[in-house]
Amino acid sequence: MKKLISLLALFLLTSCAGAPVDNVITPTNSTSGEGTPQTIPNDYEDWTYEEDEEEQIDVTKEGVEVSFIEVTGFPNEGIMVGHWDDHDIKLNVTYSDSSTASFPFKEKNIPIEHRHFLGEIGHHSLKINISGSQIEYSFDIVKNPDFHGYECTFMDLRGTAQLLQQTTVGYYATVTYTGVIPESRIVDDDNTQCFIGWDYPLKGIHQDMFFTAQFRDVEKRYYGDEIVDQSKMIISSSKKDETNRALVYLGRVHCAAINYGDTVYHTAGNEEAPFTFTSLNPYGEKWNVLNDNIFNYAIHYGIDAKYSSYMYGEAGAFGVAPTILNGFESYYDVEPHTIALDNGQSVNTSIATSFDTCYDAALRNSKETMNLDKDAETGYYRIALTMSFDVYLSVSFTKLTENRYSLVSGSKFIFSPVTTTGKVRLEFSETYNFTQTISKSLNFSTGTLYNIANSLEW
Repeated sequence: MKKLISLLALFLLTSCAGAPVDNVITPTNSTSGEGTPQTIPNDYEDWTYEEDEEEQIDVTKEGVEVSFIEVTGFPNEGIMVGHWDDHDIKLNVTYSDSSTASFPFKEKNIPIEHRHFLGEIGHHSLKINISGSQIEYSFDIVKNPDFHGYECTFMDLRGTAQLLQQTTVGYYATVTYTGVIPESRIVDDDNTQCFIGWDYPLKGIHQDMFFTAQFRDVEKRYYGDEIVDQSKMIISSSKKDETNRALVYLGRVHCAAINYGDTVYHTAGNEEAPFTFTSLNPYGEKWNVLNDNIFNYAIHYGIDAKYSSYMYGEAGAFGVAPTILNGFESYYDVEPHTIALDNGQSVNTSIATSFDTCYDAALRNSKETMNLDKDAETGYYRIALTMSFDVYLSVSFTKLTENRYSLVSGSKFIFSPVTTTGKVRLEFSETYNFTQTISKSLNFSTGTLYNIANSLEW
């Protein structure tokens, strides 16, 4: 159900939220300019990854115990970087019956996490466990004039292949990717393709490396498409005495869960019972969670300092405890509008009331079940009925002086469900919580509110 993808050419969306896969260090954003499309080196065609080798030495002897272990054979002039096995380094073992034995001590017998010391010039003292006995050994590493490090190449092979970064690291060192995070891309209406790391470990580099960006299909949740032309945000207005009221359209939030079943932790390979919805009684609890999730995940309100002297009043409705209406207030003249969104689509806005519409849809689909492929990725799953919502603000203003306004307390959100978008699906999450998966929200600020107030007829 969730797959790693190496090759796919689709459209740009936004960055995804999510944790990296095992043995992968996730990059941070960079403004270094790396990520500009370049030619992939020709030697990638013939390159293969060589699995690292680690082998423990068994020095036990039947009927006796190990009394003492000594490491010998270190050259006085030191060991050149990468040339440990060129020397006759041994483990000399003495047993409780006074007998002795010698064992070759090769690089493959050194724990992988210690091998970076073999590439660091200087004196080193290490401890290692040999057949239950902990021993300490010391050695010197000297410069190898013929070793100039391992070249590490980072690539994105989707569509037109991109060379993201090239860097050189030392013997068994850890490479750090400092380029830009490979872009997320739309897969289909329900999924987006998110970067999750690289195909090989970034630690213990022991050869020239080509790292290919890896991706996961992640179902979209709680992301928003904003209105393109903000001059069309005002859907309706109503003036009473000195107060001007406006119904404002912010955009559309997608894939919000209006009903769902129990969350189940699935381990790849296990057979799971069919996923079913839980009871709708009382549905009000799920409706409250729905409103909270849309507000917390898909809407962002900011303070624009440029408007601090022009926009006054209490903005509590946009804070931690917003007021959310079930339907539109009677003094607005509400009808659907055709509005262009920043996803390139024009939509007919919804004017459906929230609670009844959501409850009816949840009730109609409450008997639906879904099965999970037993080989699906390990993580948390649930069955969910999702729907898109058009997001409105109902705001009231008074005019203080020319070009100065005050927001009247009692402003509210209205979330209107888009009934044609309802869909039952299995949702996946790496954690117990099913949060927003792509960072694309509906944004507004005190500057937005000022422009709305300033465009009303006073």
